[in-house]
Amino acid sequence: MRKALAAVVVMALLLVAAPAALAASVGLYSPAVRTVELEMPRDDAQGLTSWNVFGVSDKPSLGPEFDVTLTGVGGGIRYYLDGVDRGGVYLGGYAGLYWMSGKYSGSDTLARAVVLTAASGYKWKFSDFFIDMGARLSFPLSADTSSSYDAAAAFHEALGTQVQFGFGISF
Repeated sequence: MRKALAAVVVMALLLVAAPAALAASVGLYSPAVRTVELEMPRDDAQGLTSWNVFGVSDKPSLGPEFDVTLTGVGGGIRYYLDGVDRGGVYLGGYAGLYWMSGKYSGSDTLARAVVLTAASGYKWKFSDFFIDMGARLSFPLSADTSSSYDAAAAFHEALGTQVQFGFGISF
């Protein structure tokens, strides 16, 4: 049920954001945490900067006492350094609202956090297809929990430093 809810949230974000853009890219990113991301060019930046909206739903490996699902939504911005329309070397920044729900040491748990992320990578464009490789460094700013574990540390372990591979289509 939770994965279905996360999928509905991601699809709603995509449907709301896509009509506003004349061109966009949709990608699936992994292996750290599976993420769906929609990238839309900024009108005033001639393709060098884009707005990004993302959705996350995955089961992070946090240890045997955790059986939780990590879900999140957020947005950010990317700046392409090579002067290519949404391609080449990029730097980015994201902000998201995340929550982990499930079981911790056999008890129900729910933790929420606001997370800021810095990203860097390279995006190869092939007509309507792209491949994206990069790294992300995430910082939980505030976290609360209804359990006995340190939520900020759990979010840092789940999201902390990520090497990501992504692919998708542009339209």
